[in-house]
Amino acid sequence: MKLITANKLNKFWKIGVLVALGKKIDAAKVLTTVEQVEANTDEANVAGALALKEVNNSLGGLSFAQDAEGNWGYKPSGADTVIPFKSGEIIDLGTGTSWDISKYYSGYDKLTSDNFIVEVSSLKSGHGWDSSRV
Repeated sequence: MKLITANKLNKFWKIGVLVALGKKIDAAKVLTTVEQVEANTDEANVAGALALKEVNNSLGGLSFAQDAEGNWGYKPSGADTVIPFKSGEIIDLGTGTSWDISKYYSGYDKLTSDNFIVEVSSLKSGHGWDSSRV
């Protein structure tokens, strides 16, 4: 049996998890079709079981699973084998302003800015940086 600590309960209370669990959902807030879910603009509304069943049935038998190594992927209808999702290797290039990635990727010339995640570790003030945009 798992126990939850008082600190964890307090944290859940502060972020609204316990409050949300304790409230009964108004039936008018439950969306019953995929069309209603797609058109929804009210964050108080929730997708109901019928809408989720419709989404699940529209996957054409596809299901999500993990392979023997724990990699996530999908299984086509009737298949036993999990086809892993493709994922690129994450390489920490370190700090700096310019990097030579040709030694990591043979097709580097086809990469765009969308293929990279840049994390700003620090900014020097007074150099025209707007830290609110980072």
